[in-house]
Amino acid sequence: QGQVGLKMYKFGQEALSITNVEEVNTIKAFPNPTKDILTLNLLNKENYSLTVFSALGQQIPLKIKNNQLDFSNLSSGIYVVSIKNNIQNKTTHFKIIKQ
Repeated sequence: QGQVGLKMYKFGQEALSITNVEEVNTIKAFPNPTKDILTLNLLNKENYSLTVFSALGQQIPLKIKNNQLDFSNLSSGIYVVSIKNNIQNKTTHFKIIKQ
C-alpha cells in the first residue's frame, strides 16, 4: 500500500509579492467609427504618448484633451492611433474609421 508522509519546507525571508506584472491591455477607443470625438480610457495619460497617422502614413497633429481626440476637422477615411506606454515601452495601435 502507499505511504502517507510529511515533507518539510523552508520559506525564505523575502516577502511574498509580485514584482513584475505586465499591464493588461485595457485601453479602449470609442466610438469607432466616429464622426467627430474619439474617447480613450487612459487612466494616467501622462504615462502615454500618442500619435495619429493617416492611411498614407502621414502624421496628423492631434492632441489629446480630457481623454478625447477631435477628428471633426479630418477627412473621412481610416486613421491609425498609436498609443505608447512610456513606462513599459509597449505600443498599442487602433484602426479608427472617420465617417
